[in-house]
Amino acid sequence: MELGFQRGQSKPAPSSAGCDSPPLRNWVVVLILCAAVPYLNTLLNDFVYDDSMQVLANPFIQSFHYLREIFTTTAWSFTGQGPSNYYRPMMSFGYLLCYQVFGRSAYGFHLVNVALHVAVVMAVFLLTAQIFQSRRLAFWASLLFALHPVHTESVAWISGVTDLELTVFYVLTFSLYVKLARPGGQSDRRTQVAMVAVFFLAAFSKEQALTLPLLATIYEHGVRADREETTWSQKLARYDLLWIAAAAYVVVRVWLLRAFAPLSQFPDLTRSQTVLSAIALVGQYFWKLFFPARLNAFYVFHKSVSLGDWRVLAGGIACLGYVALLVWLARRDRRLAFALVWLLLTLLPVLNANWVGENVFAERYLYLPSVGFCWLLASAGLWLWNKAGAGRPAWKTAYALGLGALAILCVLRIVTRNRDWHDNFTFYTRTLAASPDAYLIRVDLGAVYDEKGDAENAEHEWQEVLRSHPKNAVALADLGTLYSKQNLNALATEYLQRSVKSDPQYADAHIQLGFVYLNLGKTDQAEAEFRSAMKMAPLNVSGYAGLANVYWKRGDAAKTEELFQQAQRVNPGDPRVYFALGEFYVRTGRPEQARREYERALQLDPENAPALAGLKELNSQSR
Repeated sequence: MELGFQRGQSKPAPSSAGCDSPPLRNWVVVLILCAAVPYLNTLLNDFVYDDSMQVLANPFIQSFHYLREIFTTTAWSFTGQGPSNYYRPMMSFGYLLCYQVFGRSAYGFHLVNVALHVAVVMAVFLLTAQIFQSRRLAFWASLLFALHPVHTESVAWISGVTDLELTVFYVLTFSLYVKLARPGGQSDRRTQVAMVAVFFLAAFSKEQALTLPLLATIYEHGVRADREETTWSQKLARYDLLWIAAAAYVVVRVWLLRAFAPLSQFPDLTRSQTVLSAIALVGQYFWKLFFPARLNAFYVFHKSVSLGDWRVLAGGIACLGYVALLVWLARRDRRLAFALVWLLLTLLPVLNANWVGENVFAERYLYLPSVGFCWLLASAGLWLWNKAGAGRPAWKTAYALGLGALAILCVLRIVTRNRDWHDNFTFYTRTLAASPDAYLIRVDLGAVYDEKGDAENAEHEWQEVLRSHPKNAVALADLGTLYSKQNLNALATEYLQRSVKSDPQYADAHIQLGFVYLNLGKTDQAEAEFRSAMKMAPLNVSGYAGLANVYWKRGDAAKTEELFQQAQRVNPGDPRVYFALGEFYVRTGRPEQARREYERALQLDPENAPALAGLKELNSQSR
């Protein structure tokens, strides 16, 4: 029998090599195609949302010069922002490698995401076959994982790579741990060393990796086939290094960040509200796994304050159902009970709203937990298939047709969902259509309108944000910058000063206020703002450019050139600094040096319009 819900079954079934008739190679090919093909249209997508900052404006990933900073600071430290819980060394290191190969081309980063998704699917296949001793179940569980539409955010969004990295390393670590099984509990130390090394890769990808030692402990004492034949010391020898490695990661993280999670995202959220919100989130996550229809990139968080909240009630019912199913499965097949444990345990870290951020509920957080869900659903599906096969042949045919139709629907949903990440305008408008009160998305939509030269719509979006969040520093600064472009310097100064007051650590507000002061001829005040920004965000080249303009106004050409060159050293991958230096050389009568800087800007960004225009002007003058 392939896999059943037999009472008391806890040991692996006999090897299924004989009954799993299709060759392994065929299954592998099908899984690779099903994991990759639905996501091929993501290769046409651009950098979207956080991608622009994390890739295009991130000096950390543009050369190996900042390798130390990648592993010792938060993922947003290059912007100069304050405390952050977002510690993602593997994400930034992966971007660094991609940038060296693909430069500023988005397709390469999307290609890596698709390749990682394929790797995860194959890792799930391997682990499932190890735990359940059935290639047939491994195939169907992996196929379900490959085609589940809830995974689109993790694969289609470049910045979703953190969950891909976490999951591939997490599943491989657990696979190495399961491989440690030996008669009498003997362990292979080389496998343990590899297990710990891969675990560190998972931990440096995302904090959810810290659930792995506990999961291994539960598996060792409650699920592993030889648990009754091994001593406690033999069991401990299999997973002790995972606990030591996890403790080492926590120590390093606390030392680097000054706390495990230094930033409380919702300071006004009480403990009881945190618990109630977590219960509500469990219901939301379980529902999204079963019914991935209304997918959205930004779910606005509304805290739960009472037991009477329908979301808390729904989450409570989901939790009770979970416990009842866990007890029932534990009596029939411990491996399936373990699948339930995997589902909830890997989800627990994202149920604390204070740790997660504004976007508390996110589909990408289900990427790793859904491994357990796929084990359960595939097992239930095979059980039903066996039941259908024992009855009328027509039932089996109908069942197969139903599964085929469902697979086609999943593929279509993935393909259409991928288009949401085609470009910023598409992403923001579709997200706001689903979540109109997602004010952070509205801020970014205003920026897209501004880039298009649509000042009216940009102003409208930012004013909408300020109606509900009057102290939003980004919207205030963006409006101030917009008014500055319209030469409304008094209004620009007002909004930018409000932005600085709202968030004194927001470097961009200081920079833009400095440029307004510069336009007004207040060079001393402008210099003060630029220097403040440079102190907060020493890698933000706009601060150097602003200060260079101050010295240009004062007639100090040497200091101006020095600051532009310093900006190039700080961020050699930013085409803006080469264009700015090229403009400086044009103004100081050095056309050949200007040409060199324009060309360097175009090497980094071949579609850089200002550099193209500057080079065209130089060519026309040289004729």
